[in-house]
Amino acid sequence: MKICIFGAGAIGGYMGVKLAQAGADVSLVARGPHLAAFAEPPVPWAARDERLVVHGGGWGLGDYQDAAKVLEHQGIKLDRIAYRESEAVSRVTDSRTFMVRPDWRPWLRPHGVEHEMPPFGEVGAEFVNRPSCHELHGLIRHTLAIVSKPGGGTLLDSLSSATPVLFLQPYGEAEQRNAEVWIALGFGMWFKEWYRGGCDLDRLAELHANLANRSSSTIDYPRAVGRRFGRSTKDEGGS
Repeated sequence: MKICIFGAGAIGGYMGVKLAQAGADVSLVARGPHLAAFAEPPVPWAARDERLVVHGGGWGLGDYQDAAKVLEHQGIKLDRIAYRESEAVSRVTDSRTFMVRPDWRPWLRPHGVEHEMPPFGEVGAEFVNRPSCHELHGLIRHTLAIVSKPGGGTLLDSLSSATPVLFLQPYGEAEQRNAEVWIALGFGMWFKEWYRGGCDLDRLAELHANLANRSSSTIDYPRAVGRRFGRSTKDEGGS
């Protein structure tokens, strides 16, 4: 069965994963900020920072802090995401800590602004919010891997940036299935397996290559339809 989902956000992307798990041939149509994020070509492996992004999903859940301690003990450079100001102290000078500006509230928006991305930045530096996508996505695009639980948003970040995921303990059956699909596709692996194997960066490079190859074969449906019917594609997908 072929299914097309209009809206490749966190919910649409999650539903796409679940339908793909059930055996459906799924296509996602994105627009606006999500389209802009997906449209950016992946950063080449050789041009990436030798760092890992460690986070606990949207709510700071799971054993991500324990994973960060283990990795820092091995001398691996991290970009750690903090969810509370008490977390915003890196234990190793080569690691960096990022977070959403502590006083930001999603229900308090500047006058005339319908939507805005959370102000995000390195602790002690300027907090910025791009209109196109969350600033964390830009961070992930330049790293070697994401270390996190297998939430739907993490899979979208992984797919759009060709960044592999090292999975921490999932929350519930749905996240367990998310990890199983990503591992079966060659897009990620369990964090404990990677760590016990010696933290092999070449293994991460292989997973990145799988993601990059999959991204290059993705069909741009709005432009494909526009070409078929002889229409201009200049504004398609974003208006």
